[in-house]
Amino acid sequence: MKKQVFTSYYVEAVSTTIFLFAFTVWHMRQRTTSRRDSEFGHLSGGEDHLRPQTRTSLLGIRAVGAFRSSLNAFLGASMLFSIAMLAAALYMSLKGTVQRKSPLRSGQDIPTDSALYDMMLSMLAATFSIFPVMILYAMQRRESDFSLKKRENQVWVRRAVLALIWILAAIEVYTSLYGNFDYDYRELENEFHRENCDWRGSVHYWNGMIAAQCLIIVGPVLWLLLTIFVLTGFRIPGILDKPWMVRWRSFWRLGIAWFNLLAMWGILGFFTWVRHKIDNTVGHLNEANK
Repeated sequence: MKKQVFTSYYVEAVSTTIFLFAFTVWHMRQRTTSRRDSEFGHLSGGEDHLRPQTRTSLLGIRAVGAFRSSLNAFLGASMLFSIAMLAAALYMSLKGTVQRKSPLRSGQDIPTDSALYDMMLSMLAATFSIFPVMILYAMQRRESDFSLKKRENQVWVRRAVLALIWILAAIEVYTSLYGNFDYDYRELENEFHRENCDWRGSVHYWNGMIAAQCLIIVGPVLWLLLTIFVLTGFRIPGILDKPWMVRWRSFWRLGIAWFNLLAMWGILGFFTWVRHKIDNTVGHLNEANK
């Protein structure tokens, strides 16, 4: 994995973080203004509107407006990048599965050095690419002029793309496990297994892969159910007007975005650690690529 490609992951992660910070500032400012207007009535709201704005506040408003206006383009690019990463990782997993099941032919290369960890690296890269999409999608305002609600075709296209990303991610996580060339020998505790896979986690690696298979299904389904509950209350009479539901609804999208941000940086940090361990174990990846 070339250093320039790996650096691009950090560029996307930092850009997504900046967008989320801008959205959080805007969200908090909107809540503060709404609360002040509700406490002091229309007169206070009129006075606030007539109050001269400082250069700093105008600059902040323009900055947030710039982020909001470019959000759709960034989201579209992140979706395209995620689909490309997932498709590439899925191809590698399927290819690895076929090679593992086919008999070893004379002259066929046996995976060595950094090739031992290609499956793990591709899965981590593909998984990382999902989180910027989730974060940026959570920042979409449904009730504003920037909302996709006024263009129903784009609404359903975005939802269809999210569903496609989920399907590709699920297939990739399930096939990636079987694409490891040493999958058939995962139960063996021989010297080869300890020397080549111990830092990767040995049996913990395989258990982690199985856990990832469960999470890729349970996580999105749980998120969907909770979102429907927060927005509709499952049509239970009176539950939408309860104070705790109102608070949940106001912070739901923001909370989901920050949760995904933490997960994104966690995966990227683990990805960096894995890459560093590979460099120390089998030599520099950039040299291996040559």
